[in-house]
Amino acid sequence: MFPVVLTGGQVGGLELDDRTLVVRAQEGDVRAFEVLARRHQGALYRLALRVTGDPDAAGEALREALLAAWRQLDRFPADAAFSTWMYRIVTDRCAAVLRRRPAREADPGPRAAPADSAYRDAGLDAEQAELRRAVRGLPYDQRVCWVLRELEGMADADVAEITGAGEGAVRDRVRQAWVRLAEVVVDATVRRLADEPVEPPPPVLDAVLEAVRAELRPQATLALESPLGANRLGHPAAAAVLRAVVDAVGGLRARSCRIVQEQGPAADVALTVVAPFGADLAAVAAEARRTVLAAGAQVLGVPLRRVDIEVVDLWTAP
Repeated sequence: MFPVVLTGGQVGGLELDDRTLVVRAQEGDVRAFEVLARRHQGALYRLALRVTGDPDAAGEALREALLAAWRQLDRFPADAAFSTWMYRIVTDRCAAVLRRRPAREADPGPRAAPADSAYRDAGLDAEQAELRRAVRGLPYDQRVCWVLRELEGMADADVAEITGAGEGAVRDRVRQAWVRLAEVVVDATVRRLADEPVEPPPPVLDAVLEAVRAELRPQATLALESPLGANRLGHPAAAAVLRAVVDAVGGLRARSCRIVQEQGPAADVALTVVAPFGADLAAVAAEARRTVLAAGAQVLGVPLRRVDIEVVDLWTAP
């Protein structure tokens, strides 16, 4: 058996990869999406900050990007990396945020930024402030390509996938950006800016998760309690867990599972099980019921009030 409630992105002590977390998030597992968001938020915010040049705009773009990702999980390309997919969403949201905001002349350096800004590091010098201003003045397409390649260290192919431009177009945009930046940029300044630590403000992710949980239909999710606090698991994900638990019992195969949680923490389960031809159906039903009841408490962390088991043998199963 394996636990469904995630602890730091792990199950049974094993670190879950992004693809596994995406699948679980697609099934309604909010904790899986939270792990993904926490794992990537630093890099995503850093990109947004470098593209927008404004901590407030970067936080707004990151918040909108994470919400957009949650709402579009069903369209996640099966062959894509989650980070690449998110980079594209973030750059799109940065463009939208900048269109809504009036152009800012003030330098978002230590004196113009709020006290908790990523730019409060006293080591930032006038050259870096000048570079940020120059980057902010680039045409948006050039700015995104230059930031992704020169500050984020990505290959042309990755930048092309994120921006939707061809590799040749990426190289042209980066070259044009360098021409515009040549008057103020020296390599050492770029390297210092690329190495600058950036962390997103905590309220961003909190606001995203609050909105995600508000969007879930209560009747389509199970309320779970875990050491990390309350979580909600989509019924398809919970049903898949119970089917997997039954399938682990020798000779049984779960065909369908329905879960209802109307009031309070307890839930009702209706499960159809296929048993070998000639098996004692009553004994199979009793074994499946014991397994599901134990799984509700030990695996899902949800008490099961009623468990209805229908057993069919291989002869009568469609």
